[in-house]
Amino acid sequence: MQECRGVLERSGGVVGRKENEEEEEEEEEEEEEEEEEEEEEEEEEEEEEEEEEEEEEEEEEEKEEVTG
Repeated sequence: MQECRGVLERSGGVVGRKENEEEEEEEEEEEEEEEEEEEEEEEEEEEEEEEEEEEEEEEEEEKEEVTG
């Protein structure tokens, strides 16, 4: 009986390790996806800021032309 128990514990340990590894891999993938999403959001924000700056510059140029 003790031998069987030892085999079960060892096999359970391997299964448990595999499950842990799979969970860790899933967590890593989720973290990578979150990081990618954050980077995309940052890029979008930067693009919006650049567009706003360009619009402001165009407005200033128009004002200068009118007042100039």
